[in-house]
Amino acid sequence: MEIKPDLYARHGAREYWIVDPGNRYIMVYLIDDAGAYPEEPELYAVRVRPERPLVESMVLSGFSIDVNQLFSE
Repeated sequence: MEIKPDLYARHGAREYWIVDPGNRYIMVYLIDDAGAYPEEPELYAVRVRPERPLVESMVLSGFSIDVNQLFSE
């Protein structure tokens, strides 16, 4: 979580996801016009955003993940 964001930004990865199955969340970082990721990512988790369970990629058209389904018991 400390090394990869800099590495990915340096190589132009426009979007960076961290999936944490233990804590049941997905953090999404989207690179800005200056080529950096934000300090605070978009956070998707069943307990955080039950009304917004669908995580959609801004880079891969049509790719999405439903956190409720991904982290179902």
